[in-house]
Amino acid sequence: MEESRTGDIPCLAFEERAIQIADLSLADGRPRMPAEAVHMFLMRRGVLGSLSAQQAVCFLHESISMYAWLQERGLEMPGAAARPSNR
Repeated sequence: MEESRTGDIPCLAFEERAIQIADLSLADGRPRMPAEAVHMFLMRRGVLGSLSAQQAVCFLHESISMYAWLQERGLEMPGAAARPSNR
């Protein structure tokens, strides 16, 4: 099995080391979205094709039904994901 491995790239020097699980930690990030809300947005994505396209963004922001559904569950419309700039 060792013979079938591709060799290391000569100009890159990687140091193998054992990683201890106790040394790993998660950084703070966005709070999780409830599973029911994830499902709803996935269903919307199926209808709209993309949730980041300008037309879909306008549709979601103008959707009274979506705001009512979120409000009934004590949720808010999630913020836009960070997008790379088009320079």
